[in-house]
Amino acid sequence: MTNTRIQNCPLCGKDRLRSLAPCAGGPIELCEACRLIFRNPPPDDEQLSRSYQKLYYPDDEGEVIYDATPKELLVQYADRLADRIGPFSKKRILDVGCGNGTFGALLTARGARVYGVEFDDVARARITTFQAYKTVNAVPDGKFDLIALIEVVEHMRIPWEEMAQLRARLTPGGWSLVTTPSLDGLRAQLQGSRWDQAENPTHLHLFSEETLTAVLSRAGFRTIERLRLAYDYPGHGGMRRRLNRILTRLGLDGHLQMFAR
Repeated sequence: MTNTRIQNCPLCGKDRLRSLAPCAGGPIELCEACRLIFRNPPPDDEQLSRSYQKLYYPDDEGEVIYDATPKELLVQYADRLADRIGPFSKKRILDVGCGNGTFGALLTARGARVYGVEFDDVARARITTFQAYKTVNAVPDGKFDLIALIEVVEHMRIPWEEMAQLRARLTPGGWSLVTTPSLDGLRAQLQGSRWDQAENPTHLHLFSEETLTAVLSRAGFRTIERLRLAYDYPGHGGMRRRLNRILTRLGLDGHLQMFAR
């Protein structure tokens, strides 16, 4: 089966697309008008499902190629979130792309009322501490104080439409936390199409701060802020952690962290 190549940029509509260097994850193109980088042609649902099962959630003894965000990192996310929005007790939180539920379980243990969204059946079946649904539309009616999308937006087919749908579920004053691999990062700039995040076939879009801000603006968010928070990654020694803090201050670390409402 041959997938259909998109002729115009899905974000800005311009026809100024340029193919980038060959990539192991599939062809990627740059819109020279708005700078969005995306997989083109995009994989179909069947291809994506096979990739997720093979790379993230093998249902047998297969090797996991792309691990979920480490728990040690998620604990730091939770701590920083609490500093920003206050105690989690009684807050309603929606964890989109919740995987096997590690982050939601951490928030539940801190008193939050957590709901999850995870389309992968294997991952969703492993969640035991809160209720998770296959799609956002299946989540019961109600507003949320926080909607978290940790390493999720790059997987969305039409992120501005899906983010607009999520924005409508925020309480007045509620926030969305959106994190994603950063094209602005030093590693992405040095490695180009050999960057591991570009080689991941489930990453349909790759974002810089500029393009992610454009996506969130199109989705209707009016307050958009980049967080420059350094985290201690598991396995990193003191020197590497100090380097990461420097790169974070310069905006050259590997991840975008955006707060929006």
